[in-house]
Amino acid sequence: MSHAHNPGGKVARMEIRDLRYILAIAKYGSLNRAAQALYISQSSLSRILKDMEAEIQTVIFRRSHTGVEPTHDGSAFLSRIGALVDQFERIETDYCEEKHLPVITLTIAAQRYGYSVQALLECYRRHSAEYEFINFAYEEQPAGQVIELVGTHAYDLGLIHFTEDSAKKFKASVASYGLVAELLTVSPVHVHVNSAHPLAGKEKIYYSDLIPYAHVTFSDEDITSINYCSDVAQYNGKQSRKRIVVHDRGTLNQLIANTDAYYIGCDLSRLHSVLSGVVTSVPFAETALNIMTYYIHRTDHPLSETEQRFIEILKSIL
Repeated sequence: MSHAHNPGGKVARMEIRDLRYILAIAKYGSLNRAAQALYISQSSLSRILKDMEAEIQTVIFRRSHTGVEPTHDGSAFLSRIGALVDQFERIETDYCEEKHLPVITLTIAAQRYGYSVQALLECYRRHSAEYEFINFAYEEQPAGQVIELVGTHAYDLGLIHFTEDSAKKFKASVASYGLVAELLTVSPVHVHVNSAHPLAGKEKIYYSDLIPYAHVTFSDEDITSINYCSDVAQYNGKQSRKRIVVHDRGTLNQLIANTDAYYIGCDLSRLHSVLSGVVTSVPFAETALNIMTYYIHRTDHPLSETEQRFIEILKSIL
């Protein structure tokens, strides 16, 4: 799934659901009445409108003492999207509703996290025999982007993790989008190395042990300050003599599995994957920080049965 980005860094995407919400505002002439009719919070609807106006660079409604009314440009936009939504609904009726296809849907935005991928695989296996039509979407992004994707209705479920020193920032961001955050697990910080690494057999690893080896980290790492060399433009040999900054989890895993490099993150000792037996996790002795993993969703979106089952599977793995 691809996303276009505007200069402010926000995710730009136009969905039929959001267009329907904009048309509802026009129909009721009030954000409050439209929100009640749509069974979502007024703050969520206001945010959708704000994001839509920013995306199309047009003020759709002007506020008045009685509610809202379309601007001149807004009226033109509403006319066009009204025709579009009407056409979509006719297609939906002709090709979907009459067939009543049982589709199971699960949309997840997550930080790079092996356990959530394992849970996704298991969730698919459990549903694949029962359902002919499965619609799963899974996107890996940094925590801040995950919060935004769930908050703007792009995904229904999010998975984020961070340490105590970053908790205040991320919890404030979660609250600003009107999201619910539920704690899944707390993990001590670990160092990941390949199983043949000279440090693999140690009970604990110290900073001094890591000096000869390359620190591998993600370019957009935002879990914690323990990933101190993430900024591509800020190499500091005093912090880490050798470093390798990557963007995707596949590259990082290959580097750990095939070199003497290391990564600092969650405990992955219970993870069953293609890297089982190849990469090992050793406790990091020089921090008292723990990595806390949360799942997030919108307050106006109670977890579906499929989402609840995914969370149960994830908890059983953790």
